[in-house]
Amino acid sequence: MPNSRTEAARTELLPTIIEQLARDEPDTLWGEYPPSTRTLDEGYKQLSYKQFANAVNGVANQIETTLGKRDTGEPLAFLAANDPRVAANMQLLHDLNCSVLMTTDMQFAPVRDLLSERESLTAIELRPLDELLNEPQPEYSFSKKLSGVESQTAFAVHTSGSTGFPKPMRISHEYISRAAQNIGLAPPKGFEMLNSLAGNNRNVLLLPLGHPAGVHFGVFNPFFNNTTVILPLPGIPPTGEALLEILKHTTADWATMAPLTLEGISKDEKLLDEISQRLKMLLFSGGSLPKVFGDVIATKIKLTSLLGSSESGPIPTMYPLEYNFGRDWNYIQIHPALGAKFEDSAGGVAELVWERSPETEPYQTVFTIYPDLQVFRTKDLFTSHIELANTWTHASRSDDVIVFLHGEKINPIAYESNISKHPDVSTALMFGHQRFEPGLLIQPVESKHPLTAVEKSQFIQHIWPNVEYANSLSPGYAQISQSHILFTDGDMPILRTLKGSIRRAEILKQYAAKIASVYDDVDSMWTPAANKSKEMETTERIENLIQNSVVDVAKWKAEEFDKDINFFNHGMDSLQVLRLVRVLRAKSSIRSIEPSTIYLHPTVALLTTALQELASDIESSVKAKKPIQLRSRQETLDQYTKEIDAVQPAVENTPPETGEQATVVLTGSTGSIGSYILRALLEDSRVGHIYCLNRSSDSNNLQEQRNKSLDSTLPTTFPKEKVTFLKSDLSDSKTLGLPEDIYTTIREKVTLIIHNAWRVDFNIPLQSFSDQLAGVVSLSSLSVRSSCQAAFVFLSSISAVMDFDDTHQGRPKVIPESVITDISAAAPAGYAESKYIAERLLARAAENLKLRNVSILRLGQISGPAKSDGRWNVADWVPSLVLGSKALGVLPSSLQNNVDGEDIASIDWLPIDTVAGVIAEIGLEAATNSIRHGLAVYNVLNPQKTFPNGMDRETQKLRIGDPESCDLIIR
Repeated sequence: MPNSRTEAARTELLPTIIEQLARDEPDTLWGEYPPSTRTLDEGYKQLSYKQFANAVNGVANQIETTLGKRDTGEPLAFLAANDPRVAANMQLLHDLNCSVLMTTDMQFAPVRDLLSERESLTAIELRPLDELLNEPQPEYSFSKKLSGVESQTAFAVHTSGSTGFPKPMRISHEYISRAAQNIGLAPPKGFEMLNSLAGNNRNVLLLPLGHPAGVHFGVFNPFFNNTTVILPLPGIPPTGEALLEILKHTTADWATMAPLTLEGISKDEKLLDEISQRLKMLLFSGGSLPKVFGDVIATKIKLTSLLGSSESGPIPTMYPLEYNFGRDWNYIQIHPALGAKFEDSAGGVAELVWERSPETEPYQTVFTIYPDLQVFRTKDLFTSHIELANTWTHASRSDDVIVFLHGEKINPIAYESNISKHPDVSTALMFGHQRFEPGLLIQPVESKHPLTAVEKSQFIQHIWPNVEYANSLSPGYAQISQSHILFTDGDMPILRTLKGSIRRAEILKQYAAKIASVYDDVDSMWTPAANKSKEMETTERIENLIQNSVVDVAKWKAEEFDKDINFFNHGMDSLQVLRLVRVLRAKSSIRSIEPSTIYLHPTVALLTTALQELASDIESSVKAKKPIQLRSRQETLDQYTKEIDAVQPAVENTPPETGEQATVVLTGSTGSIGSYILRALLEDSRVGHIYCLNRSSDSNNLQEQRNKSLDSTLPTTFPKEKVTFLKSDLSDSKTLGLPEDIYTTIREKVTLIIHNAWRVDFNIPLQSFSDQLAGVVSLSSLSVRSSCQAAFVFLSSISAVMDFDDTHQGRPKVIPESVITDISAAAPAGYAESKYIAERLLARAAENLKLRNVSILRLGQISGPAKSDGRWNVADWVPSLVLGSKALGVLPSSLQNNVDGEDIASIDWLPIDTVAGVIAEIGLEAATNSIRHGLAVYNVLNPQKTFPNGMDRETQKLRIGDPESCDLIIR
């Protein structure tokens, strides 16, 4: 609530406020401190505001006596003896170009070193603390007001260094004034402020006073919230044991500390019990506390946190009056006066963003530091409470997220927490940026001496249950293998910031060479033996080898997996493919096994045949494989053609009246192109209603989230009278996986089907697209049996006819706008083959079932939008190539001709918003017109072939990579 102190901060500066406190409340305590620097046996001394103001006068007079009266605004550095943060403070002194150093001890070694290195540095040894506090000092004249000096620096601190070395942060007088107003904010009805829980009482402060969080709890909160600060011994580690020792010598209501301190307390049940009996609340700040540790503490004592950062300052948070701290200790609500916004980001998290406005700026400290900005993105990521509105928990920093070489991402914090929960693990750090799989850096609790190879193996087995548990909660691509565990060196421990969080970037840089060796060692470890393996002697042994290896790598139950189950339909991912290749190479002694071997032979039976061929040195070139591949295509086509022929048309149906509004079925609306098609349909007056069929049961929310992250111009609200989102299984030929009544309604109303949903994976074989091909049959059945015989638009791919052989010699290849019956026309990849077969099936349906209007649109490379600020889906190959090449500093050698030759300008990518408009236009023209045109094929091309100048500049900065070195990186 507002008080006289916070109101004073609207116009006065800190020195004046301290004088007012000394005059109005002379005996009120600012804090307590131990008189000894080595032991608490002498108890605590009290420090009143009268003494505080006396010391301020003494120091101000001493500075002026030594330096003379100055009005330059130059920074004065302070370096206390016994300060564990010497390195960071020295860097801060250098960064701010300080010419004056204040210290409590001229014999302090860093002070002596500084004076010898920098002759121009003036040093002031402050008078002893007892003298400053207890001997009357002349009052120093100070009359400045806030008005006119708002932007001037009051003091400077350094940032924590979570993402690099600490940097100076200048705190202005206006920053302090706004922080004070935040402390004085009144809660909305039905809420209480964190500042109410942390005010008018006693607080043990275990955070460093030189850090922004320490400044808040050591300066702002006592001055403006009437809290008495209890300080620990200087220079001691801020542990739970240190807290308990303090509580044995004085009393307190609550304590403030870094998450690391709480982590240690949670692991000692007796220590937690004793602390809980002496305090009402524990509060942490400076980082996230892993849930596994916080849950333990919250069962014994109220636990909560102060949200904030160097830039954002201490953020005022609040709780409902009946808040369940035991369950929701890690959640907060930000006071609405600050106007906090949480913008959706990838991976189900949202970034905290500050936007400037006249209403919120008086409470936003960040814009005193960045006065030219209108928006500040904090890089802090949050997840929302599943029940409580506007309630959030801190997930991580965007800097923490690991992006693997295959484009998947992982937030490592939860994984690391589950490993660190082991009593013998001090710290765990996941790595793997721009690698194909992750690894783990472990610092044991006892880490003074390097572990031998045997000790490392024993330690891994010792903590392996924790690793297995963490793996069970993680996606396949983010699971750790024993081969990818690395240990810290005794002389290179995992560094932490002042607030206890891991200095991730610095550690990864220090261990870069050792991390690289982990991946190199793994590759050499799986090198095939020179002799022929006994496992390859019979077909039965090969099948057993493959089945056991697959079950082991994919962690499947052997009894639920047989030799005819498709690996990828059963859930195998790309990382498991890589691991399976390694295992099979080693056990079969066949070096030529590649990931493509698995993708092309995705069952035990098929892979057995493939390994037998490789073991017999049978020619495995593309030419040798092609007859087998073509036979597989033909067999698949024949299978689904029979299903098309078995579809029974409706007894009668009537074409729609010309001009009648269309009822559209759109599959895959939540995908990139689906989102833009949905927008094009919503904006067209010819559309009456849209049924969006997706695999997700919550596709409405998913559509909103993805549209927000893709493009600000995409719709995020969908009126129920206009759009219906439905969970669907297109492979269900009877009802598309819909309730019968809903399917019947759609069949009676639909006039246009736009089939966009398709599995986009260029590695998996044709057999893995069975559900997609079954979906073509199901939707053909819906079209032919619908009351209006709905028009059908299918999004095919240019890859479906990529290998078409034009017989006109000497002329450029021309792909006709018709369905090609040559089975070899498709590119040799499962995705292309499936699209080709889908075209053939629709041609068959148009002919045999007399479908009224079928349109096949062959699309090439789709780019980002042309008419908005939307982004190109980073999972697509072009963005992935650019980002990967930029990160590596090289381009693949296969692009050599494209960089040096004329092809560099021959790019005809299709903007996604333009393509969506074309699709909607072709579909709606057919759906709202009673004219039958039968089958039509369109090769959708961009007539303008260009090369974007922006990418040209970027690629010119890169060199062409050596194929062998690039292969190592990719592997």
